[in-house]
Amino acid sequence: MKSSSRGQLRKGNRPWEGSLGKTCEPTNRNRIRGRMNRESWHNTAKPIGLSSSGNQRMKLIVNEVKSKVVELSEAEFLGFGIIKRKVRWTRKSEKRFKKSVRMITKRTRGVSPIKVIRDLQLYTRGAINYYMPGLHFKEARDLDQWMRRRMRLYYWKQWGRPRTRRRNLLRLGIRRTEVHKASRSRKGPWRLTNTSIVTRAMTNQWLSDQGVPSIEQQWIKIRYPDGPKPKSKGRSKKVRGDLKV
Repeated sequence: MKSSSRGQLRKGNRPWEGSLGKTCEPTNRNRIRGRMNRESWHNTAKPIGLSSSGNQRMKLIVNEVKSKVVELSEAEFLGFGIIKRKVRWTRKSEKRFKKSVRMITKRTRGVSPIKVIRDLQLYTRGAINYYMPGLHFKEARDLDQWMRRRMRLYYWKQWGRPRTRRRNLLRLGIRRTEVHKASRSRKGPWRLTNTSIVTRAMTNQWLSDQGVPSIEQQWIKIRYPDGPKPKSKGRSKKVRGDLKV
């Protein structure tokens, strides 16, 4: 059998039988020598859609590492994807957003809460404005609750000693008979931020007064700049009486 150029299929050859045959062009089996004078075969196929001839025809430079041919539901571009004919932000974008918030609200960061809140305002304002086309209201509400819990954790770690926590809890309205349940608790800081005592002390309104941004309110302002639309009342059905002749 005559040898052929790389990637070409000559008469008499068959496409490669295997998983590559589904995604690649017909292949050419090149015979090579192995151990013990045995013959083996290797595949020389190229991915469909990323050939050099197509690049020359379209006069475009395609990076074969970053480019791929996939279905629309699997495609991702600039942090967005299309799922069920709707634009959504991807899981990677959500993980990247949460990772940045964790870095800003890191409990061992060693800066004042005012500095943390200022950095959080700057980041969330830009990130939510960018991801707004693919962000649902329920996701914005869940992120808002998670971010408030991160801020409660930061305040709790800033208070440090049990007597400092006791003094701040009393100042925020917690009764003396139940302060010790939180200030002397052996639970971890993250678990304590979800208890009733800590949430009643650092309420959502108190965090808002400190300057903690609200993703839910920002979502509403972007989605409804003129305010929420009033609910339309159902049309009243007019009952026509029978005409008497």
